[in-house]
Amino acid sequence: MAQKRTQPQNRYQLAVDVLQKGREVLLRDLTEEILYHAEDFEEGGFLFQEFLENQGTKLHFLYLMLSQLEQSAEAYEATLRRTRISSKKTSRSRKSEFQDPLEDCPTDTDEPVVFPEPDAPAETRRSTARRPRKVRAQSSVPSPTDDTE
Repeated sequence: MAQKRTQPQNRYQLAVDVLQKGREVLLRDLTEEILYHAEDFEEGGFLFQEFLENQGTKLHFLYLMLSQLEQSAEAYEATLRRTRISSKKTSRSRKSEFQDPLEDCPTDTDEPVVFPEPDAPAETRRSTARRPRKVRAQSSVPSPTDDTE
Protein backbone atom coordinates (compact mmCIF):
# COMPACT_ATOMS: atom_id res chain seq x y z
CA MET A 1 0.00 0.00 0.00
CA ALA A 2 1.40 3.39 -0.98
CA GLN A 3 1.99 5.98 1.72
CA LYS A 4 0.20 9.31 1.55
CA ARG A 5 2.37 12.36 1.06
CA THR A 6 1.99 14.86 3.86
CA GLN A 7 3.47 17.73 1.90
CA PRO A 8 2.36 19.24 -1.41
CA GLN A 9 3.58 17.45 -4.51
CA ASN A 10 6.34 19.05 -6.49
CA ARG A 11 4.66 19.12 -9.90
CA TYR A 12 7.90 20.24 -11.54
CA GLN A 13 9.67 17.14 -10.31
CA LEU A 14 6.79 14.97 -11.51
CA ALA A 15 7.13 16.53 -14.98
CA VAL A 16 10.90 15.91 -14.90
CA ASP A 17 10.30 12.25 -14.10
CA VAL A 18 7.88 11.92 -17.03
CA LEU A 19 10.29 13.61 -19.46
CA GLN A 20 13.20 11.43 -18.27
CA LYS A 21 11.17 8.31 -19.02
CA GLY A 22 10.35 9.75 -22.45
CA ARG A 23 14.03 10.55 -22.97
CA GLU A 24 14.95 6.93 -22.29
CA VAL A 25 12.46 5.78 -24.94
CA LEU A 26 13.70 8.42 -27.41
CA LEU A 27 17.35 7.43 -26.85
CA ARG A 28 16.53 3.77 -27.26
CA ASP A 29 14.80 4.52 -30.59
CA LEU A 30 17.65 6.77 -31.72
CA THR A 31 20.16 4.04 -30.89
CA GLU A 32 18.23 1.54 -33.00
CA GLU A 33 18.03 4.01 -35.90
CA ILE A 34 21.75 4.83 -35.69
CA LEU A 35 22.68 1.15 -35.71
CA TYR A 36 20.29 0.47 -38.61
CA HIS A 37 21.87 3.28 -40.70
CA ALA A 38 25.42 2.72 -39.42
CA GLU A 39 27.04 2.45 -42.88
CA ASP A 40 25.34 5.62 -44.16
CA PHE A 41 26.17 7.57 -41.00
CA GLU A 42 29.84 6.53 -41.09
CA GLU A 43 30.13 8.18 -44.50
CA GLY A 44 28.76 11.42 -43.04
CA GLY A 45 26.54 12.09 -46.04
CA PHE A 46 23.15 13.68 -46.48
CA LEU A 47 21.28 11.09 -44.41
CA PHE A 48 23.63 11.71 -41.45
CA GLN A 49 23.19 15.50 -41.66
CA GLU A 50 19.41 15.18 -41.89
CA PHE A 51 19.38 12.83 -38.90
CA LEU A 52 21.43 15.29 -36.82
CA GLU A 53 19.21 18.24 -37.73
CA ASN A 54 15.98 16.43 -36.90
CA GLN A 55 16.92 14.31 -33.92
CA GLY A 56 19.58 16.66 -32.55
CA THR A 57 17.07 19.47 -32.35
CA LYS A 58 14.63 17.25 -30.51
CA LEU A 59 17.29 16.19 -28.01
CA HIS A 60 18.50 19.76 -27.55
CA PHE A 61 15.01 21.06 -26.73
CA LEU A 62 14.31 18.08 -24.51
CA TYR A 63 17.41 18.84 -22.44
CA LEU A 64 16.49 22.53 -22.27
CA MET A 65 13.03 21.65 -20.94
CA LEU A 66 14.49 19.18 -18.45
CA SER A 67 16.95 21.79 -17.24
CA GLN A 68 14.25 24.42 -16.72
CA LEU A 69 11.95 22.00 -14.93
CA GLU A 70 14.76 20.75 -12.68
CA GLN A 71 15.62 24.34 -11.71
CA SER A 72 11.96 25.02 -10.98
CA ALA A 73 11.71 21.82 -8.93
CA GLU A 74 14.77 22.84 -6.87
CA ALA A 75 13.38 26.35 -6.33
CA TYR A 76 10.05 24.86 -5.24
CA GLU A 77 11.80 22.56 -2.75
CA ALA A 78 13.85 25.48 -1.41
CA THR A 79 10.66 27.50 -0.93
CA LEU A 80 9.10 24.60 0.99
CA ARG A 81 12.19 24.33 3.20
CA ARG A 82 12.14 28.07 3.94
CA THR A 83 8.44 27.87 4.76
CA ARG A 84 9.01 24.95 7.14
CA ILE A 85 11.94 26.71 8.81
CA SER A 86 10.02 29.97 9.24
CA SER A 87 7.01 28.12 10.67
CA LYS A 88 9.30 26.40 13.18
CA LYS A 89 10.79 29.76 14.15
CA THR A 90 7.36 31.31 14.69
CA SER A 91 6.25 28.39 16.83
CA ARG A 92 9.41 28.78 18.94
CA SER A 93 8.97 32.54 19.19
CA ARG A 94 5.41 32.12 20.45
CA LYS A 95 6.77 30.37 23.52
CA SER A 96 8.81 33.42 24.40
CA GLU A 97 6.08 35.84 23.37
CA PHE A 98 5.37 36.91 26.93
CA GLN A 99 8.97 37.44 28.02
CA ASP A 100 10.36 40.92 28.42
CA PRO A 101 11.74 41.90 24.98
CA LEU A 102 14.32 44.29 26.48
CA GLU A 103 15.66 41.63 28.82
CA ASP A 104 18.23 40.31 26.35
CA CYS A 105 19.14 43.63 24.71
CA PRO A 106 22.79 44.57 25.21
CA THR A 107 23.63 48.11 26.27
CA ASP A 108 26.72 50.04 25.29
CA THR A 109 27.19 51.45 28.81
CA ASP A 110 26.81 49.95 32.24
CA GLU A 111 25.08 53.06 33.53
CA PRO A 112 21.33 52.76 33.87
CA VAL A 113 19.27 55.17 31.83
CA VAL A 114 17.14 57.34 34.09
CA PHE A 115 13.84 58.48 32.65
CA PRO A 116 12.36 61.68 34.06
CA GLU A 117 8.96 61.97 35.61
CA PRO A 118 6.18 62.50 33.05
CA ASP A 119 5.11 65.81 34.60
CA ALA A 120 8.66 67.29 34.53
CA PRO A 121 9.32 70.29 32.24
CA ALA A 122 10.16 69.47 28.59
CA GLU A 123 13.76 70.77 28.89
CA THR A 124 14.43 68.45 31.83
CA ARG A 125 12.93 65.47 30.05
CA ARG A 126 15.10 66.01 26.95
CA SER A 127 18.34 66.46 28.81
CA THR A 128 17.98 63.55 31.23
CA ALA A 129 16.78 61.04 28.66
CA ARG A 130 19.93 61.37 26.54
CA ARG A 131 22.80 59.00 26.91
CA PRO A 132 26.23 60.43 27.58
CA ARG A 133 28.33 61.09 24.50
CA LYS A 134 31.44 59.06 23.86
CA VAL A 135 34.63 61.10 23.83
CA ARG A 136 36.94 60.54 20.92
CA ALA A 137 40.55 59.71 21.76
CA GLN A 138 43.20 62.30 20.96
CA SER A 139 45.34 61.54 17.94
CA SER A 140 49.11 61.35 18.29
CA VAL A 141 49.55 62.47 14.68
CA PRO A 142 50.19 66.20 14.47
CA SER A 143 47.61 68.26 12.66
CA PRO A 144 48.77 70.34 9.66
CA THR A 145 47.32 73.37 11.43
CA ASP A 146 49.65 72.96 14.45
CA ASP A 147 52.07 75.89 14.86
CA THR A 148 54.55 74.03 17.03
CA GLU A 149 57.59 73.74 14.80
